[in-house]
Amino acid sequence: MMKIWPARIRWRLPLAFALGMLIFAGIVALVAALGLRGAFLERLEDEMSRQAHQYAAALVADVAGTTNAADAATALQRLTESIGVATDARFTVIDSEGWVLADSEADPAVLENHGNRPEVKQALSGNEARERRDSTTLGREEVYVAVPLPAGEAAWSEGVLRIAQPASLIDSMLAASWRIPLIVWAALLLPTLAVAYFFTRTITKPLERLRHMTAQVASGDFEHRTSVMRNDELGELGESLNSMAAQLETRDEQLGVETERTEQILAAMSEGVLLMQSDGYLLRSNPAADRLLSSDLSGATGSPLVLAARSFPAQTLAEKAHVAERPITEVVELPNGRSLSVEVVPLRSPGAQNSRGQDDRSIAGQTLFVLRDETARLATEQMRRDFATNVSHELKTPLAGLSLLAETLQSTIKDDPEQAAKFVDRLSTEVSR
Repeated sequence: MMKIWPARIRWRLPLAFALGMLIFAGIVALVAALGLRGAFLERLEDEMSRQAHQYAAALVADVAGTTNAADAATALQRLTESIGVATDARFTVIDSEGWVLADSEADPAVLENHGNRPEVKQALSGNEARERRDSTTLGREEVYVAVPLPAGEAAWSEGVLRIAQPASLIDSMLAASWRIPLIVWAALLLPTLAVAYFFTRTITKPLERLRHMTAQVASGDFEHRTSVMRNDELGELGESLNSMAAQLETRDEQLGVETERTEQILAAMSEGVLLMQSDGYLLRSNPAADRLLSSDLSGATGSPLVLAARSFPAQTLAEKAHVAERPITEVVELPNGRSLSVEVVPLRSPGAQNSRGQDDRSIAGQTLFVLRDETARLATEQMRRDFATNVSHELKTPLAGLSLLAETLQSTIKDDPEQAAKFVDRLSTEVSR
C-alpha cells in the first residue's frame, strides 16, 4: 500500500504548513463568504426597499384618476414591465384580496392568488415586508420586498407593490469573492513552503547528524562524536550523546582490559574450563581443557561440544546439575586412561525462581565445567592401598608361625622341658628374622 504522507520530517513539516494554510484559507473564505452573503443580502434588500417605495408612489401617480379597472390594469402592466426592464427586477402589483393586477415577468391572468404569501400579508397590514424563500412561480430562491401602495384615486382602494430579485445574484457576487483568498493562498504558498523547508532543515539536519552518530555508536564505534553545537534542545541532546559515547568508550576499554585479563587467567589455569549453552553448543574453553580432553576445543567454539569431545559426557552432567539445581562433582574416566574430577555448575541470571520457589538465576540453561586431572592422585592412592595390603600380608605370615610355636611351647613346657627348650630356641630364631 503506497504511503501518501512522506516519511521524512523535512517534507512533513512543509506539507503540514501548506495543509494548515489551505485549511486556514478555507475557513477564512467560508466565514468571509457567509458574512459577505448576509451583508450583500441586507444591502440588496435596502436597495429594493428604496425602489419599492419610489416606484409605488410613481405607479399610483401614473394611474391616478383612472376609474376603469381594465384601463387601470393595462396601464399598470405596461408600467411594471417598463420598470422591470429598467431595474432588472421583477415587479408585481397585488390588490387587497391577493389577486395579481400586474407583473413584469408573467401574465397576471395565469397567476394564482398571492394573498397567502408572507410578505404580501404583512404589506397588506400596512407594514413593509422582507422575505427570502423559493418562488412558487419561478422555482428558484428569491428575495422579496413588499410595501403597501399609498392611497390615491385609482380603480382599487388598497394594494401591495412587491419587488423580487433572484438570490443567485448574491451567489455570483460571492463566487467572485472566493477568488481573492484563493489568489492570496496561491501567492503565499511557494514562499511559505520555502520558508518552512529551510526552517525544517535547521531541525532535520542536526537530527540527521545525531542519527548518524547513534548509528556509529550502535555499530561499536565509540570514538565517534557529533558536531551539533546549538543553544537549544538539539544541542543538549548532542552533548548528552557525546557524553554517553565517551562513557561507552571508557567502559569498552575497561571491558577489553577485563576480557584480556580473564583470557590470561584462563590460559594460565591448570584446570580445564568449559562453558556450554543449553543446546549443547560450546561457548568458551581454555587450553587446559584442550589438553585434558585431548581435543582442539578452541576451534570448536559455536559447535556442538559432543562433536569436539566425544568421550566427555557433557550433556549428561549438565542435565544432572540443572535437575539438582546446585553444583555437582563427578569423576569421569576417559578412554585414554585419564581420570577427571569434573565440577558442574548450572549458571544463574537475575530474576527467576527454581521449582522450590527459591531464587534461580539460570542463564538460559548454560553450564560451566571445571576439569581437574586426578589421574596421578588416584594412582598414588591405589599404590598406597596396594602397599598396605602387601605389608599386612607379609606381617601375617611370620606372626602366624610365631603364634603356632607359642601355642606348642605352652602345651609342652610342663611335660617335656627339653622339647620346650628347643621350641624357645626356634621362637627366638623366628623373632630375629
